[in-house]
Amino acid sequence: MDLERFRNSPIGRLVAISGIQGSTKQSYNHYAFLPNHLPRSLDLKSQTHTLVAEAARQLGNLQGLLQNLPNPELLIRSSIKREAQSTSALEGTYATLESIFEGEFLPEDSLPSDLREVINYINAANKGFDFARNNEITISNLSKLQAIIVYKTQGGQLSPGMVRNGNVMIGDPAKGIAESQFVPPPAGDEHLNLYYDWEKWIHSNPQMHPLIMIAAAHYQFETIHPYFDGNGRLGRLIILMQLVAQEILIPPTLNLSAWFNLQPSKYREELRNLSATGNWDSWITFVCEAIIGQSRLEVIRINELLKFSNLLILDLKKRKSRGAVITIAESLIEDPYFTVASAAKKFNVAFSTANNATMKLVELGVLREITGKGYERIFMCPGVLRILEN
Repeated sequence: MDLERFRNSPIGRLVAISGIQGSTKQSYNHYAFLPNHLPRSLDLKSQTHTLVAEAARQLGNLQGLLQNLPNPELLIRSSIKREAQSTSALEGTYATLESIFEGEFLPEDSLPSDLREVINYINAANKGFDFARNNEITISNLSKLQAIIVYKTQGGQLSPGMVRNGNVMIGDPAKGIAESQFVPPPAGDEHLNLYYDWEKWIHSNPQMHPLIMIAAAHYQFETIHPYFDGNGRLGRLIILMQLVAQEILIPPTLNLSAWFNLQPSKYREELRNLSATGNWDSWITFVCEAIIGQSRLEVIRINELLKFSNLLILDLKKRKSRGAVITIAESLIEDPYFTVASAAKKFNVAFSTANNATMKLVELGVLREITGKGYERIFMCPGVLRILEN
């Protein structure tokens, strides 16, 4: 870590640390960055406030579109999967959207490691949004989510669900702590106090716009780095949870990590730059640009999904299709991948009814069967997948 860069930070300080680095087995004497507690208010430039207002307006447009849908909840499942794909890619785990949809039908013990991490995030997000709807974003609940995120992964071998009790570094562990990009606060009382203060702060209604507060909270969480692993994925999930808890975006259909993933180096550099300079304007501008960009893209994507669905149903009705055929077709923007058994259970119809309807949609070219996977047949809708992947 470039100590000179952080030595004169106006929002934190360097503290001496020492120990044995696990990856190299070498002893070290170095420094970690200890951020100050978050302030009650921030003195920002007028341009920053203008951008915050525009980000809020774009989120409002997205929320307005969702509120006018007959069933906006249909869009949550595919949105969570896209966010899971993007947030995991930021941590170096890559999986195609197609494999993620298929992965939900695989036996748990057969999931490859990269897909497991993505599925873990999906499970954590579903649980996290339940916490958020009840305004229960607490350290206790976040620790539960962290345990889900690292479940049966290499990172899950180090105290899952518990605040870390050892030092960590950001960077290539093979190069040693002195060559790290950043060293978060050392484990101990000050580290715990920072985390508990963060929890109190996000519930204290600080004197700032909710989007400024969410951006500040994300910086502080990532800088505190409460756990041995999963901090990045959990921190980005918390952004969405806060949008839900503050009723800014319900349901949570914003794929914010996709924007960060377009420029991952800038995302991490903006976090480090804030620690070094205290330039809140630059960080909040970056977050607002992400919100604006992704909100606009989400509106386009939702409209494309609705257009696809409406045209499909109209065409099916012209062909005199009805009953389970229409019911399954209407659900494709929620679940473009399904099995006959899952459809029968979901719509409370006989297996034969679901199977006949599915075969009809295959015959019409709406669905495609995925075979030869060694498990129950899966059917997918190429039209919906193309929109989600675009």
